[in-house]
Amino acid sequence: MKKNLLILAVVLLFIPSVFALMQPGFFVSDDGEWMIIRFSAFFQSLRDGQFPVRFLGRLNFGYGYPVSNFLYPGFLYLGVPIHILGFSFINTIKIIFGFSLIGSGFFTYLWLRKNFDSFESIVGSLFYVYTPYHLYDVYTRGSIGEVLGLAVIPFVFWSLEKKNISLSALGIGILILSHNTLALLFLPILLMYAILFLGKIKHTVIIFILGLGFSSFFWIPAITEISLTRFSQTTISQYGEYFASTKLIGISSMSILLFCITHFFYTKKYEKKSYFFLILGMLSVVFSLSISNNLWKFIPVDIIQFPFRVLSLLIPSIAFLSAYTLSLFKKKQYIIGGVLIICLVFSAFEYIYPSEFSNKPDGIYATNQGSTTVKNEYMSFLTRINPSALPNEKVLFVTGSGYITNLVSKSNNITFSVKKASHLSKIQINTSYFSGWKAWGNGLELPIKISPNSVGEMIIVVPDGDSNIEFKFQENIFRLFADALTIISCIIIIIIFIRDNFNKNE
Repeated sequence: MKKNLLILAVVLLFIPSVFALMQPGFFVSDDGEWMIIRFSAFFQSLRDGQFPVRFLGRLNFGYGYPVSNFLYPGFLYLGVPIHILGFSFINTIKIIFGFSLIGSGFFTYLWLRKNFDSFESIVGSLFYVYTPYHLYDVYTRGSIGEVLGLAVIPFVFWSLEKKNISLSALGIGILILSHNTLALLFLPILLMYAILFLGKIKHTVIIFILGLGFSSFFWIPAITEISLTRFSQTTISQYGEYFASTKLIGISSMSILLFCITHFFYTKKYEKKSYFFLILGMLSVVFSLSISNNLWKFIPVDIIQFPFRVLSLLIPSIAFLSAYTLSLFKKKQYIIGGVLIICLVFSAFEYIYPSEFSNKPDGIYATNQGSTTVKNEYMSFLTRINPSALPNEKVLFVTGSGYITNLVSKSNNITFSVKKASHLSKIQINTSYFSGWKAWGNGLELPIKISPNSVGEMIIVVPDGDSNIEFKFQENIFRLFADALTIISCIIIIIIFIRDNFNKNE
């Protein structure tokens, strides 16, 4: 009972971080409204029967494109049951933000509790939630994928500390689905943490293999099919414009880093985990600042995009180090803890509340047809022209003559009847082609040609007379293989979970 009350009290300390999410409307941010639009299009595609959802047919002005095949679909799948319960698209995204913030603090407390006492762990969890970059990610950037990933990371640390194979593997898989870049930044860190401090290399290998397998339906197609998009030919950002300020790092974080550096230097006592996070935190700060400009010439900028993004590594580092700092002052830890919290409040104050709100109705987002990406980098390389308006017709004759009837258009399936088609008539479907689209006429597969110097519309030649035509977006061989790996990994994770709990009960 006492333990449960303590955890409840800890959770209540995170409520101020989500107060802005309780306000009417949606806060204005860099990406937040895009995420609502993308989720509404995702839900529509899922309702069309597409699973896994890869091609969002409503976006790109109705021509569709495969953004969810490449960009962090975790929050999209997580949002589905929330929306089904009756929450609007706007509130679904706000709920995910809110639970991610509170969940990140809750799991940070559980993780730190494996290493520190209750008070030290509470202060560490507060630092995790209220470190400026974490709040900046929510209320300035609106980066729901990163915020969800930052909630998963302490869950993984906690699961690894528990040496729980099934939960750790699940966490690794969800992290990969939560955000591409955060997964690339944190997977090596989590692997080193498990090997250096927890031992059982065999278990660690199993965990990471199962985690990769769980998320393979996403990352295998994302890697094997990225060459089919504009990504490699598109410069997303000029990294020199996105270095962090010392304010974004926070006086609270810098104070703890400075204290730990001084402590280790003078005492020559290197507690391994703390030293690990000190190095990680220092590297995070250095690479986020403009002093690292020359070093970024050797870093995969196209993947990380923004140098300030490496401050994600600072968040768990400073959480652990703040708890460690208090552990050195057992007799004065409440005084020191109070000072640290005051510094944290001062650092977080500017970022804890958005500067502006928008009161658009849900329908505005649910009908928006933009691309929801910065430079349309995940469009097919066959798309030569970016559309700027809906097509006048979904299906039309480009040569020959005839009539189109019984048109039914979904994100993954387009059917219609052709009446009285003349010889060698060509029909254009105003949907951008991507691997997986196939066409049939009267049950026979038809070759698809791509309209040249265009949006990438699909063209087929129809037989003379009457035909029933169907276009279907399907899983290709790589996707089917990846889907199978996910199913197999899920089954293994469930079996291990049941086995471990059975043995525990025994």
